[in-house]
Amino acid sequence: GRVNYHDFYRFDLELQEWFLVSDRVTARRGHAAVVHDKWLYIFGGRGKNGNTSATFRCLLTTGAVEELETINRPMPRHYISAALWGGSMWVFGGIGRTNYNDMMRFWLSSPHNNCVSSASV
Repeated sequence: GRVNYHDFYRFDLELQEWFLVSDRVTARRGHAAVVHDKWLYIFGGRGKNGNTSATFRCLLTTGAVEELETINRPMPRHYISAALWGGSMWVFGGIGRTNYNDMMRFWLSSPHNNCVSSASV
């Protein structure tokens, strides 16, 4: 079977070395991730219990991780594409109960630090 890892690293271009950022995100593969401000946002993916629509963020300077509440959470999925534009994470497609052909927008700037809002586009 496949192994899902829950750690991620950053590569320092000057030192030419890898450094552990965090090992506290739920193990998954096929997820989408973008960097906004000092945070890495991670959406979806496939873990040991199947597809997920969970959204996490990790503070890149400390490795602190938190799961975000998501308003209008999309269907669980993996093998997703994502881009950052206009302060939002744009997520396209993925595989879940079907092959999705939709686009979701996650507003990363929110009045609440632990909540992101999503909507179909």
